[in-house]
Amino acid sequence: MNSRVTRRSFLKVAGGGLALSMLSACAVAPPAAPGEDGQMAEPVTIQLMFWPVGGERGIASMEKALEPFEEANPDIVVERLATPWGDLHDKFLTTSAGGVPPDVSAVDNYFLTQFASKGILLALNERVDADPSVNDEDYFEAAWNEGVWEGERWSMPYIGSTRVMYFNLDLFEAAGVPRPDEQWEAGEWTWDAFLESAAALTDTSGDVMDTVYGTMADSSMWGGLQPWIWGAGGDELNDDRTQSLLNTPEAVAGFEFCQNLIHDHGVAPTRETTQDVNLVATGRIGIWASWRGLVMAYRSYDYNWEVVPFPMGAEGKLTLYKGNSMVVAKAGKNLDQAWQLCKYMSSQEADAIWITNGGATPRKDNTDVLLNSRPPENNAYFYQPLAEGWAKTIPFTPLWVEWTRSLSPFLDRIFLDNEDVQTVMDEAVVTIDGILQGDS
Repeated sequence: MNSRVTRRSFLKVAGGGLALSMLSACAVAPPAAPGEDGQMAEPVTIQLMFWPVGGERGIASMEKALEPFEEANPDIVVERLATPWGDLHDKFLTTSAGGVPPDVSAVDNYFLTQFASKGILLALNERVDADPSVNDEDYFEAAWNEGVWEGERWSMPYIGSTRVMYFNLDLFEAAGVPRPDEQWEAGEWTWDAFLESAAALTDTSGDVMDTVYGTMADSSMWGGLQPWIWGAGGDELNDDRTQSLLNTPEAVAGFEFCQNLIHDHGVAPTRETTQDVNLVATGRIGIWASWRGLVMAYRSYDYNWEVVPFPMGAEGKLTLYKGNSMVVAKAGKNLDQAWQLCKYMSSQEADAIWITNGGATPRKDNTDVLLNSRPPENNAYFYQPLAEGWAKTIPFTPLWVEWTRSLSPFLDRIFLDNEDVQTVMDEAVVTIDGILQGDS
């Protein structure tokens, strides 16, 4: 294929009338179940809002995942609300404010603490503790803990992934460059080795439409820059999450490494270069960072690719884990049925369906399914950081979305305008600290 369905481009389509009408048509009421008085009780309808991860494959995966639940619960009808990722979180906020939220919703964990702080989510501690089918030992610790804020559990782990490096195996073989996974196994996959590989793959000698870049530079705090900041010994916030640390020498070094990929080394394209074409889909990027959920799209590409952990920086082996959640709306009218669906969507059975179709798992008891869902062959690299303890999580707070969005214009000055990182970040932390400390 010459283009892939990215999350952003697909979601513009997935929210359209055709996709939604197809999904609504699937929510057919099953035969009513007898009530206590022997009369046929009407099934309860609950709404499930989600964004289709992986485009049409994600819609198909959701349908397949819901089949066992609906068969086991004929008294519950699940109305599907396929919603673009870019719209879903605002929609959950507005419908909650209006008292008519979907009963259950997928939530990207970027937004989870914000929603919990607004009092629109049902606290799940009592239900989790009373339900023998839910066992925290079935989940990776990082995935389980992301659903907790201020001592309360607000969600169940839904899908989640460590961040890894993907690489175009065909480009590596054509250029005679050692495979990154072989370098990793030899203990040689470092920041320097990553840069050397990217330089060897970069070819700007031909027409601009034929240019091959060794890598893509991460330039966002929404899952991209953290491993570089952490790998250089830096961090985002102080321990109580009230002050930004993004202007420390270590954090600045992480920013500078990514900035230099574009402006000094020339191994990564500018944002303008990628504006009208997907270089990954067209096979013109050698190495890039992403989540496992993108496997759903990558499996349609017409070249061979594999995965490798993030290269080792000053802090050694290190990467990012970030998950997504299923939540129950506090203002929902059918809380018991909503909890049944919420916990099912986090179950081993439903999770195995996501993995088979290319998704990621927050569950330890599904790693065998992950290993056998190919490509890639190197699936173990997705869960080894969790099992071995070198995956970190983002220090979320209810203000995380606000402060990271405020950082965007400063990052543009670094990655688009090539301004001095220390100068820019000294200015940025003033803005961020104002938000974190309630001065904005």
